[in-house]
Amino acid sequence: VLHIRYSNDGGKTFTDNSGKTPGEYIGMYSDYNPADSTNVSDYVWYKFKGEDGLPGTSHTLVDLDNENDSVLYTEGGTRITDFPTSHAYLFVGKNQIKGDDLENASWTITGDGNCSFRSDPYYEGSTLVGKVIYLTGWVSGNQAAITVACTYNGATSVDVFTIKKLVGVDKWELVVTPNAVSYDPNHDSNSNGYSHDTIKAQCFVTDQKNSRQEKTNIRCIRYTCSNGNSGTMYGGGTVTTSTFSGSTWVRFDLYKTYADAYNQTTGAIQDSETVSIVSGGEDGTTEEKVFKRTKVNIKPAAPSDNSQSPDYVPSGWTDDPTGVDAEYPYEWVSVRTKETGTWGNFQTPSIWQTFASMANPNLLEQTEFESADKLGRWHTRSEYANKAGYNYQDAVSNHIAAKYKDGRNAYYDTILYNSTYIYYKEILAQYVWKKDGSINTLENG
Repeated sequence: VLHIRYSNDGGKTFTDNSGKTPGEYIGMYSDYNPADSTNVSDYVWYKFKGEDGLPGTSHTLVDLDNENDSVLYTEGGTRITDFPTSHAYLFVGKNQIKGDDLENASWTITGDGNCSFRSDPYYEGSTLVGKVIYLTGWVSGNQAAITVACTYNGATSVDVFTIKKLVGVDKWELVVTPNAVSYDPNHDSNSNGYSHDTIKAQCFVTDQKNSRQEKTNIRCIRYTCSNGNSGTMYGGGTVTTSTFSGSTWVRFDLYKTYADAYNQTTGAIQDSETVSIVSGGEDGTTEEKVFKRTKVNIKPAAPSDNSQSPDYVPSGWTDDPTGVDAEYPYEWVSVRTKETGTWGNFQTPSIWQTFASMANPNLLEQTEFESADKLGRWHTRSEYANKAGYNYQDAVSNHIAAKYKDGRNAYYDTILYNSTYIYYKEILAQYVWKKDGSINTLENG
C-alpha cells in the first residue's frame, strides 16, 4: 500500500489534517498495512511544490508525465503488462528547456534498490526534450521508487517515479492530460494566460487477460489544487481554469469508492498523478516610455488612455524619440511602470531633449527666460524701438517676462506704453544683438 502525506517544512511536521492537506513537500512510503503512519520519519520526503518565481525570475521544475504506475502479474507470478516508462521534462518558468539548452542540464537518476532500471536521452524527432526512464525488472519487494533530479543554472528540482507490483488483481490506472500547464503572469487582456483551459482525467482498467478498457462510472477521482480547491468526479472529467487558477499544481487520486475519496483514505488510492502549473515569476518593475514633439515650450498633458497591452503607444505619441529640429524644438517623454502585473498611468511628461540644447549652449531657452544671468549675455532689440527708429534697448531693463493666452513664454516691450500695441515675440523667434555688435538669431546662434 502506498502511503502519502504532506509537509511544509521538509518533513519535520505534517500539514493540517494530519498531513492530508497538500503542502510544499510530499512524503511517501509503502507497506502491507492499509493504515497510514502518524510518524513523519516513516515517510521519504520530496519537494512537491515548485518555488514561486520572484519578480523578474522563474523557478526550475522537473516534471514526469508518469509519476505512478503498476506492473500486473498473474497469481503464478507471470508478468502480464509491460514494464512502465516515464518521461522527464525540465521547465524554467513557463518555458520547457529543450534542444541545445538541455545539454547544460545535469541529471541524477537513482533507485531505492527495489528495482532495476535504465535512463536514456529522450528525443522528439531530432530535438532533445528530456530523459526517458525504463523499469527493467524487480530486485525485491512489491514497490519501487526512482528519483529523478535535474540541476540547471545552479537550481535543482526533484520528482519521483513510483511503481507497484500487482499480483492476481486488476490494474486500475489514472491518465491525466496534459501532464503540465504553463502560465504567463504577464499575459495581455485577450487571454487568461494559461496554455490549457482544462485538465482531463480518465480511468482505465487492465484485467488478468491483459484487456485494457476505459471505465467512466465505476471509480471515483478526487482532485486537489494547491489553491485549496478540491472536488470529486466519477470515472473521469475535467478541471477548468476557474478551479485551478492561481495554483502551482493539481493532484488527482483514483479511489475505489466515493467514501474513500471523501475521507481521503490513503490506503485506498489506486493511482495518483500530479499536473504541474509551470510559471515564470511576474515581471519586476517594468518601464515603458512614449515621446511627443512640440513647437513651443508647453508641457503636453500626460496620455489619458492606459491600455494594459505591452508596448502600447497612445495616439499622438511615438514609442521612440523622433528628434528635434528648428520646427519642433522640444521633445517630451512620459513614463509608465508595471508592478505586480499591472501597468500604471502615464506620468506627467518631462523634457527629453531641446533643439537649443543640441546647438549653442549660450542660446536663450524659454525655460530660462527669466534668468537675468543668462539673459544678460544678450541685448535684445526692441521691436517697437526698431520700427520707431530708436536705438536698441537692454533686454533685462526693457523687457518683461509675460505669457501668451495659451501659456507660452514670451516678452513684451516696456518702451511702448500703450498696452493695446504691445508686441509679443516667442524667444526662439527673437532677433538679438550680441555684445560684440554682431546680430544673430537664436536659431543659428
